[in-house]
Amino acid sequence: MEIPGNDEDLNQTEQRRRVYWVAHLMEKTTSTELGLPPTLQHGWHEATLPNENASDTISDHYHPDDPETPYIFRLRIELLVIESKAEIAFSKVGGLGGSDQCLALQMLELRSELEAWKQRLPYQIRLDATDSFKTNNLAVIMLHITFIRCESMVNMVAETTAHAGQL
Repeated sequence: MEIPGNDEDLNQTEQRRRVYWVAHLMEKTTSTELGLPPTLQHGWHEATLPNENASDTISDHYHPDDPETPYIFRLRIELLVIESKAEIAFSKVGGLGGSDQCLALQMLELRSELEAWKQRLPYQIRLDATDSFKTNNLAVIMLHITFIRCESMVNMVAETTAHAGQL
């Protein structure tokens, strides 16, 4: 547990959190692009998330040159955690990783986490908020692609376990 003593310690602690999560995000992205399994160990996602209410300007916006784009770093890290849980469940389908009933319960939990995450998205970057969602911001586009990928994995696992339960 982190208990900094003053504002300088708070800033240093927050910077360390961000560096930690950026490193994991980069590793995840690189391993996905290369078609390799991630090297992250089980339980890594239990680390403290970046502070969504940090007092500096870094946390106010995703990019300081684009004040119209909300700060999405923490949202991306939250989605990374959900994505990793979905990948672990996906890897257990048809294997020795757990019972179909247990996986089905995990999928219900992950669907709930994904829906809660989606509800936290700022209005201006939500796909379902307007009829004409448009963005040129690559970070926002990647956020949505990752969300859809997670949702697809959860649905595939849920469908597979439901089908296996009927056999």
